Amino acid sequence: MQKAFLIFSGYNFRAIVAFCRELKALNLPFVIIACSENDPVFYTKYKKYVGAIRVKQELDPEDLEHCIQSIQRKNKNLSFIICPSSEFLNIFLLDNQSFFESLGCSIPLVSSSIYEMVSNKDSFSKLCKDNGIPVPKRFSIDKILFPCVAKPKRNIGSSNKTLYPYILHNVDEYKKMKSEQNDEEYYFEEYIDGESYYILLYLSKSDKVIKFSQKNLIQQSGGKSIVLARYSKIHNQQITYQFINILHEINFTGIIMIEVRYRNGEFILIEANPRLWGPSQLFVDAGIPIFKTFINDFLNPNKYNNNKAIIDEDTVYLWFNGLLNTLLSPQKLAWHFPKPTFPLLYILQFLNKDVYLRPDTINYFFKELTQTIFKK
Repeated sequence: MQKAFLIFSGYNFRAIVAFCRELKALNLPFVIIACSENDPVFYTKYKKYVGAIRVKQELDPEDLEHCIQSIQRKNKNLSFIICPSSEFLNIFLLDNQSFFESLGCSIPLVSSSIYEMVSNKDSFSKLCKDNGIPVPKRFSIDKILFPCVAKPKRNIGSSNKTLYPYILHNVDEYKKMKSEQNDEEYYFEEYIDGESYYILLYLSKSDKVIKFSQKNLIQQSGGKSIVLARYSKIHNQQITYQFINILHEINFTGIIMIEVRYRNGEFILIEANPRLWGPSQLFVDAGIPIFKTFINDFLNPNKYNNNKAIIDEDTVYLWFNGLLNTLLSPQKLAWHFPKPTFPLLYILQFLNKDVYLRPDTINYFFKELTQTIFKK
């Protein structure tokens, strides 16, 4: 029986597109389950890979069972590996692992306990601190110093919804955050200003490690999506090997992004995300075989040789519409390097690197551009 990747679309779409591009380049089978008839995948050339459309927006077992069985009836010789594309999906997969296995789907993730130890900001911060990696100073709730960051202790809150960090600059912003969230589900730490980096890893079960890093140049406000980044070399520095050793110690395998800030001569942990991440197209364009090695471990196509990868150190990642959306809002972009004299001209020089301004997704680029400009 042939194996294929099963991709749940609709969320973390930039990462999904990068993953689809790698699968297509390797000429390997994959099937997409769209989240609705309005899923962005229908504005791309990957719409032909859609095998089913979910009826419900939420992840409903009965709905998903119907989708998967519908695909299996059309592809009787396929078994599936589910792509770990988003945090909420991954937690759902691990919580319902036996259900998906009964449908002939395997889940390429570690156990729930290991996954949550790495994914939850509180536990991973403590783990790293215990192993000598600098972490932000924590504040008790009655001794908060601004600016600070309120981080959820667990990524999925008591209401079964994803919780996100808040960057708080003053008491008023703290009061607003408290009116929206249960602050007992959060902890508070100092805001770290400094150069922003992602360390990107794939740790295979055979102990192979593929590593890459990026320097984040521009970010949406509030610590949201990276919109401009470039190749970095910190994956060859000691800090990366410290993280790898920690992950090996707890028997973590899989893909993971670790965010750090560089301040006063040291790298400081921000958080880790053991899933596909938005700017994945950067390492794909750079020729780093993170996805290829991950795919190979589960599909074993043996159709490429990692040792012959040509690395492009000059590549850049841009999500222009994500950047434009912030520019056209009351919010401000976060520049992680000295802001150029003519910022728009600086950004436009990288337009040919945009994640969506490419033949397979160009229709979605203009769809998103129209929505951004007219706020529809």
